[in-house]
Amino acid sequence: MEAVGSGCGLPVGARVVPSAPRAATWASHSTVPSCSLFPVPDAVPDDAAATMAVNPPTAVALLSEFGALSAGDAVAQNGATTAVGRLVLQLAAHRGLRTFNIVRDRGPVELAAVKAELTALGGGPALATVLSEAEADAARGSVPSDARLGLNCVGGRAAGAVLRLLR
Repeated sequence: MEAVGSGCGLPVGARVVPSAPRAATWASHSTVPSCSLFPVPDAVPDDAAATMAVNPPTAVALLSEFGALSAGDAVAQNGATTAVGRLVLQLAAHRGLRTFNIVRDRGPVELAAVKAELTALGGGPALATVLSEAEADAARGSVPSDARLGLNCVGGRAAGAVLRLLR
């Protein structure tokens, strides 16, 4: 039996997450091979670290398994401010996909900050369009409706906005 944390370069007592989704992500103690773990930087909060093995594969699957998308194609999503939504933005930009992102209504200062952040994550204004729910409602028919994939994690009004963006 090896010492806790020995092997694979992990120091004893390191904060870690499993490399694949598994039970006990929120556990304080678990017995697993050390080479099946990734170290978690101190700056990453526990709640974010606990989803590291779930959110990235979810975003990859959403963009990969639900339609063959090519550079220039568009994806519409709501929930763009969630961890998965932010990952979808980044992965889509990396693949040259355009995104239409519906976010919840909020005050003008906060909306401007959210739009700037998500637009940057999504590869800039040529690739990422960010609209509040109210803006999406007001823009019916004026936003190019050519999205080939719609991702809904909110429901209700925001789901309708995503549907209207599908071709």
